Order: sequence, then C-alpha cells, then structure tokens
Amino acid sequence: MSSGGGGVVGLVVGMTMAASVGPVDWRLDPVSHMFLELAPYAFTIAGAIVGGIVGLVFSLNSAR
Repeated sequence: MSSGGGGVVGLVVGMTMAASVGPVDWRLDPVSHMFLELAPYAFTIAGAIVGGIVGLVFSLNSAR
C-alpha cells in the first residue's frame, strides 16, 4: 500500500465523516453552523493527513 493509496483512503474516510454530520438549526446555534460549514474541509484534510501517515507507515514496513 503506497502513501498515495493511504491518502485516498483517508480522503474517503474524511468525506464519509463529513457527510455523516447532520444538519443543525442555524438560528439556534450560529457557532455550530460555522463549525459545520468548515467541518467537511477539516475532516477531509485530517483524513488525508492521517491516511498519508498510515500509508507511509505501511510502505516503510513493506520496504523492510
């Protein structure tokens, strides 16, 4: 598993997590609204980073 593959897996996981965040009533909670606006980006970036690290570990382990 290359680091590229890990990044793709991380992206999918991040997007799935972002998609699973349900809608919130914006009027009741503007802070949650702001967070949910940014959540898809945050989850996607975090997923890509984690996936890249996992992929790197896998490729290093298989190289040895």
